[in-house]
Parts: sequence; C-alpha cells; structure tokens
Amino acid sequence: MLKSILLFLLLTCSVIVQAQDTTSVYRLPEVVVTATRSLIDVLDSPSPAEIVFIDHASALPPSLADIVSRSTSMFLRDLGGAGALKTAFLRGTAPQHLLVLVNGVRQNSYQNGLVDFTLLSVNDVQRVEIVRGGSSALFGADALGGVVNILTRTPETGLRVRLNGEAGSYGFGRWRVEGEGRPGGVGVLAGAAYEQGRDEFPYQRPDGSSATRTNADFRKRNAYVHADAPLGGETSIRISTQVVRSERGVPGSLSFLSPEARQADDDALLGLEVRHTSHRGAQLSLKTSYHYSFQTYKDPNPLFPFQSAYRNGFVLVNPELHTIVGDNARILAGAEWNEGVLTGTDFTGAIRRTQKSLYASGEVRFTWERPFADLVTLYGMVRYDDISDVEDALMPKIGVNVRLLRDANVRFRASYGASFRSPSFNDLYYVGVSNPDLRPEHSASFDAGVLSAFGTTTSVHELGLTYFNIDTRDRILFDLVTFRPINIGRSRSMGLEGKYIGSFWNRVLELEMGYALTGAVKRNESFPGDPAYDKQLLFIPKHTAHVVVTGRWNVFEARLSYGMVGKRYTSDDHLSALPEYHVTDVALSARLKSDLGTVRIGGELRNLFDRSYEVFEGYPMPGRTMRVGIGFEY
Repeated sequence: MLKSILLFLLLTCSVIVQAQDTTSVYRLPEVVVTATRSLIDVLDSPSPAEIVFIDHASALPPSLADIVSRSTSMFLRDLGGAGALKTAFLRGTAPQHLLVLVNGVRQNSYQNGLVDFTLLSVNDVQRVEIVRGGSSALFGADALGGVVNILTRTPETGLRVRLNGEAGSYGFGRWRVEGEGRPGGVGVLAGAAYEQGRDEFPYQRPDGSSATRTNADFRKRNAYVHADAPLGGETSIRISTQVVRSERGVPGSLSFLSPEARQADDDALLGLEVRHTSHRGAQLSLKTSYHYSFQTYKDPNPLFPFQSAYRNGFVLVNPELHTIVGDNARILAGAEWNEGVLTGTDFTGAIRRTQKSLYASGEVRFTWERPFADLVTLYGMVRYDDISDVEDALMPKIGVNVRLLRDANVRFRASYGASFRSPSFNDLYYVGVSNPDLRPEHSASFDAGVLSAFGTTTSVHELGLTYFNIDTRDRILFDLVTFRPINIGRSRSMGLEGKYIGSFWNRVLELEMGYALTGAVKRNESFPGDPAYDKQLLFIPKHTAHVVVTGRWNVFEARLSYGMVGKRYTSDDHLSALPEYHVTDVALSARLKSDLGTVRIGGELRNLFDRSYEVFEGYPMPGRTMRVGIGFEY
C-alpha cells in the first residue's frame, strides 16, 4: 500500500516539473456560517470548521456520503453498496448526535434522529460546511458531536445549461440535466436527476465460500428548483424546493438475509426566506420551511413478515436579527417555532412535538499593532428550548480565537459549551419497544487547538491540531436484554485530530491529510460488573485517517484518495471485532473547451486493490468498481 502511494507521488511530481503553469495561487476568502450563524472567516472560527465546495461541471461529482467520509474525525457507517443506508459518527458520538441541516433547516427526523446520506442529493449543493464540537447553543437538539450544513446554490448570471452522465459497475448509472439564469434580475436554477444500480457484487461468506449480494438494487429520482428575486430597496426573497424519491432493496445482514425486503422513501423540502438590510447594516430575515417524508418497508419473509409505513411532517418559522455594534462587535438574535408530526403503523395515533426557542450569539474583536497576539476574538452563545414532550433545555457556549503570530497566521482557538439530545419518537412511543421514562442526553463539550495558514505566491499551507473532550450523561443506548432504549450513566469521547492541506506550484499539486485518534468509552456505574465499563464503545474506531493527492497538468487532473479505519469492537467484552481496513481510489479527468461549451470526461476506480472488508458487521462492501462520466456545460 505504502509503495503504491509513494509511486503515485513520484510519478505525479515528475509530470509537475514539466507542467509549470502561470496561473497565480491565492487563498480564497472562505467564510463559514455554521460556526456562529454569522459569516466569519473559517480561520476565525472558535471551533474546528471546514468547507467543501462542489464542482458541478465535474464529470464525476462526489456524493454527500463521499464528502462526509473524508472529513477528519468522521466515520461513515456504510451498509454496503451505492444505494445502502449510510449514517455518520463524529468524534465518537452516535449518528443521532450529528445534526444535519439544509440551508440551516434540520433534516434529522423526530422519529429516529437519523439522517441517511444516501437520500440526500448533491446536485443542487454549492458547499458543505462541517463544524466539529457541541453546537446546541446555536442549533438546538442533536448537535452533541457537531453539525453538517448543506448549502444550496444561488443562480448565476447568464444562461447556463449542464448535462451529466455516468455509468459504472453493477449497473450503476446517473444522469442530470439543469439550467440556470437571471433574466430581469430574477434568478432561477432548476434541474432533474436519475440514479440507479443493481449492486449485485460478489463477496465472501464467513466460512470462506463465495456468494453474490442480491436484492441490493436501487433507483433514485431528484428534482429541484431554486429562485430568488429583489422585492425593492434592500429586500429580497428566496424560494427553494427539493424532491427525492428512492426505491431500493434491503438485503439484510449475512446472519439474517432479507432477499425480498423493499423500502421506498419520498422526501420533499420547501423553503422560503425574506431578507432585509437596513441602511445602517442591520439585517432582518424571516425563514420558513416545510419538510415532508413518507417511508414504506415490506418484507414478506414467511417466518417474520413485516410491513410498515411512516409519515413525518416538520414545519419551521425562524425570524432572525443580525446587527453590527461599532467597528468590532456584532450581535445575532433569533427565535424558532417548529412542530413535528408522525403517524405510522407502529404508533398509537399521531405523535406531535412542538418546540419554541430563543437564541443569541455575539462576538467582540480586539486588535493591536504588534507582531504577536495582535487579534483576539471572543464569542458567546446561548439558546433556550421549550419542548412539549420532554424537558426544557438551556445551552450556553463560549469560545476564543487568538492570532498568536501575525506573519505565519498562527491561531489558538478553544470553545466550551453544553449540548443535548431529546429522545426520539421511536425511543418514547414505538409500540412494544419504547421507554416513556427516558431522559434527554446532556453533554459538556470542550476543544482546544492550534492552526496556521501561510504561504507564498505559488504555494499555500494550512495545518491544525485539536484536542477534544465530550462528556455525556444519561446517554441513550438500546439494551438487548430488556429490548428497549435505556439511559446509561455516562459516556465520554476524547481524542486528537490533525489535518494538513497544502497547495504547491500554483495548484499543480495539492495534498490533504487528516488523522483522528478517538477514545469513546462507556461509564455506566449503575450496573456493577458491566463488561463494557470504561471500554471503547461498540462499532466506533479509535483510529481514522485519510490522504488525498491531486495533480494537474494542462487539461488533465489526477487524484488518489486513501482512507483507513481502525478496528471496531462488536461485543461488550471486546472479544470480537471487525479488523481495520484500507481503501484506495484513483480518478483521472480532462477538461476540453470549445466555442460550443466545456466538456469534461473522467473515470475512476474505487477500492483499487480489491479489498474485502465490512464497515459494519454482517454487511459486505463491494470490491473494485469502475465509473466513467461525461459532463457538458454551455
């Protein structure tokens, strides 16, 4: 493995020496919204944050699951294949502790608290912001581990048309058509996409014999419309609509196959935002949205037949005021009212949760003319949630960002805050396996670290190291003895995460490396002799790492991606575990320009060395797969 990576680097560098481009390199003014709910430079954030921009002219755009899986301290639980369930663990916390937003609106359902990244489309996404660390002081429940905010695109000026097509192993295909423009000052972006695959890949059974994965096919349709328009003066309006319909087989685990189980998901999100900016710079916005989902599942297994249907609705109203105080301070204040309603085959009547919230965030900046400690920014945030069917919650958070050295842009940042998670509808109301006595989870989150961003006219470097500690009480886990969710005494997640990003020779070569050491342990003192006490929590790896190398020459671009995930324990006594795995992907693309437009072609090999592995016990992953794609933009 190491020899292959070194060989790729040497070959790339040998090409780079001959390909010195005259394009200048500069650091983009990357600003992040999710860290404070206000626009700030990503280096000024009190918590570790990263931004991933999506290139929609690419022949092979990444999925949201791909983006999340390459984030430091993130572990993507993949049940195998392109259409399978994919959920994420951040900093050793559970998938229910990662809050996922689209344009600031929560996607985690009140029913189970989860987000399946397979059902989220990347087609209309401009960028993805990932903030690590407890963030309930800004966004409320379910943000114990951090936040992923998916921000959709704004229509550009000039008429543009894009066409994309992909084909690959096991019947994979993806097609997209979209157009955008801004006639008369009214921006419109609209598109439709279709994705399918069979995923009938071979795998090895535990006894060493070979088999083929069946009932793993999928089809996904996606349509979206985004529009914005001025309403006069400094007032504007934006409307967004996204619709996804997914149908897929659910093959089950190797120990309990379900060769005929089928699942269908309908998901629709409608959002409207009105924004007004006063002549003094104060900004007032009103955001409202409606999120609808309908899921059906059917397994005709003669021994355990099962059929279910769940309908979820979520409505949000969110006014917010952002004002600047003097030259060095600003304050943001807002309120939220939301209501979630669930009806389903395994619930008695309609389940309803209403939440009323108030929040405020502020920052103060101090500057001095000196080469060290010349910039200090203090942050304060607080939020109060009044929730109809569980306890109320008050969550404060404080943070600091200090520029230690001006020339090398060396920063120290730290934050400390409280977060919580409300029990889901499944936890409280699912007939037969719920626990109405569950208490909300509460956590205290701390992180501190250093980072630096520096460079020359032809190279840019950014590196950082962060320590984190998340102490959670009343953590909710499913007890296989009582077969219902219970509160355990405590759990703690702590560790180190490091990241380096480098750009060399005017972006001819780019290198990204990330590593995380995560200790997530159970501290349930209510059960003496608990074999899991003070041991790594099940299914959570201690070590994760990734390396991405990108080389460019003329119209060509080559990329090598490598990921490592450490072993995951599958029993409380740690006598059984899944081994660590290593996966390498390679991709090559080219961009061709003509008077008719820009054409991009590309191909990639995933799992280049055809590794056999499981991310989650009992769910095999595909071996080597291939994809090719072509994209056209006019």
